Amino acid sequence: MKKLISITLLTLLFSVPSFALTGLGIGIHGGQTSNYSSDLLDNNLGDITDSLGLSIGDTSFDEELYNIGAHIKVGTLPLIDFYGFVDYSWKKKEITNGLDFRISDVAVGVSARKGLGVAMLKPFAGAGFEIHHLAYSLETDAVEFNGIPVAALVVPSNQNKIGYHFLLGVELNLPVFPVDPYIQYKYNWITTDDEPTKYGMIEAGLTFSL
Repeated sequence: MKKLISITLLTLLFSVPSFALTGLGIGIHGGQTSNYSSDLLDNNLGDITDSLGLSIGDTSFDEELYNIGAHIKVGTLPLIDFYGFVDYSWKKKEITNGLDFRISDVAVGVSARKGLGVAMLKPFAGAGFEIHHLAYSLETDAVEFNGIPVAALVVPSNQNKIGYHFLLGVELNLPVFPVDPYIQYKYNWITTDDEPTKYGMIEAGLTFSL
């Protein structure tokens, strides 16, 4: 998968005969993940529920993370745009009443996007990579549950991991207004321990021309 991302990025780069700068922009975006899959979290939630003697059935982390972020756009000819971005994603899952498992993800990365036309409504495709800081914690006001101290419950260690993504979307270019709204679907995977964390994300944003 890493090789596929590298080939895609190189294809985008070498398809550009000249990197003439066509514009700069800054923007904001937000979205929500779908089908967030992590064996690390599933196994950890199972261990916690076993330690507390709970039988809650499904211990998979099937929550959808919320996402907000900001980006910088560097446009080049012909129709290649580079985006640097900072994202923050978060969600918590209730383990039992008064005890929640929380995940937060801060990602810093870059995407290369190639427009697939010059019309006002412009489809695009792209790929990129990022560095994720993943943090895990338990949130509670209690000291213990079922006689088990909260301090004895183990969550995964925070980690910094490389992630990769493909994306498809459409952007609306309005000549009269200095803002370009877009919507995209981004498929992500993070090189977490044991098994990669994989998920999709629907994201909408606004890019303001400078």
